[in-house]
Amino acid sequence: MWNNLISLREVAQLARRLAREPALARGVLARLPLTGRGRVEAAWAHTESLTRQWWDIPAVVARWNRMISGDPACPPHRYLVETYLRGRGPLRALSLGCGDGTKEMDWAATGAF
Repeated sequence: MWNNLISLREVAQLARRLAREPALARGVLARLPLTGRGRVEAAWAHTESLTRQWWDIPAVVARWNRMISGDPACPPHRYLVETYLRGRGPLRALSLGCGDGTKEMDWAATGAF
């Protein structure tokens, strides 16, 4: 069950313990975001992600930045906005299937959108 991270037996044990200890149950439930706003805030609470892929390695990112913008410290989204999009008025964009939203947040931080 759930890729063997937790078993059905463990879920049953937790349910029995929470039934025996109402104070513990209240504490657990207080930490769960049950409202729509709470779920959204919990989902977007993290803005940094761990380096998990080779393209997240700082040396690789710096090389790509240098290849695209000529400056290892200038990311592509900033270069594109400064070079091609600045002064074109308030822009709008649609992102479908954005993953964790980090690229969209980078674009939004440029102030062009």
